[in-house]
Amino acid sequence: MTESLYDFFRGASGFAMIVIGLGYLSEPERPRIRLAIGSLFIAAGAAFMLSWSSRFGLLPLALDNLLLISIVLAGSLSVFEIHIYVFGDESRRGKRRMVYRMAIAWSVLLWLLPFFDLIFKLPPLMVSIEDGRSAALFQSITVSGMLALPIAVGIVSLWIGRLKLSDIPIGSRYVRSLFAMLVLLISLLVLISIAFVADSTVFYRLGQGLLQVLVLGCYLHLKAAPDVFILARRDIGRAHKKKTQMDPDEVSAIKEKLFRLETEGRIHANARLDQATLAEALGIPTYRLVLFLTVYRGLSFVEWLHAARIDQARTLLAETPDLGIDDLGKAVGYSSPTKFRSQFLRRAGMTPEAFRTKNLVLSTRSKRKVPGKV
Repeated sequence: MTESLYDFFRGASGFAMIVIGLGYLSEPERPRIRLAIGSLFIAAGAAFMLSWSSRFGLLPLALDNLLLISIVLAGSLSVFEIHIYVFGDESRRGKRRMVYRMAIAWSVLLWLLPFFDLIFKLPPLMVSIEDGRSAALFQSITVSGMLALPIAVGIVSLWIGRLKLSDIPIGSRYVRSLFAMLVLLISLLVLISIAFVADSTVFYRLGQGLLQVLVLGCYLHLKAAPDVFILARRDIGRAHKKKTQMDPDEVSAIKEKLFRLETEGRIHANARLDQATLAEALGIPTYRLVLFLTVYRGLSFVEWLHAARIDQARTLLAETPDLGIDDLGKAVGYSSPTKFRSQFLRRAGMTPEAFRTKNLVLSTRSKRKVPGKV
């Protein structure tokens, strides 16, 4: 009885998900996010239908793997599209295409691996609790690789998104609802993965059943709040904009403090100076320092640091002709003479020795010059 109910619910929910997905794809106006949601429902439904069909007979392993890997690939890329949409699209053009290529290449590799079991005639290592099929070494790796693909793609999508996790506004109810669905989804995927590895049929079927309920529940939530992804994207974008804007008074105060630290404190002469130390000296959070340097100076912290050190080095080369070049480099914060010389050459267009010689020549000419009579 329990077995029959499990099979019925697995097939019925899978069919329902495919119908739901096709409904999204058949909408007259199909924004990218709606296409991704529809594709995800179709992929989830196809996976459950393929699982349900195994009770009537098994497909050849190569064909079964091809279908399952294709379904997982489609679902993973749908999750990827949803993630980068919510997080403001790709931060740099071309990264999205790169993820697609890597996911497809990984999927092709997973499909090819089980053929090595046949070539080397490897013995079975485990029996799948999904369909009772024996799996040798490379088939086991393929199964694990399929489970890892959506997780890996999800993590990568957070990395390439224009907006970051730190931009998420906790107070947004739209973001909270999506976060709750994501946590539940990951928890069930982990449960299913552990049950699969541990060969626990009870927990595997429990996880599968709860996953089907969750997916159908997500559909009902989306029907009640169809614009939840759009509104979450809006709220995250607003939080990001708020974090990346600075009040003119704040900009002015940071400029003044940084100028004093450069000219009076010569903070850049500290060989161990880092972003956190400089931010603490300015009395601001580190992310505000990074924002100030990037937006209002057009520099990274490292670029600012080298520029400040080389500017001071030019002054010292002119004012202290007796100070050795290596000692001068240490005086402005460089522990390595080679690093000092390379940075000076890059920014001044000449070596420190050439700069000092040129400065001495110009200074001598200036002293010898006699003003003309008026």
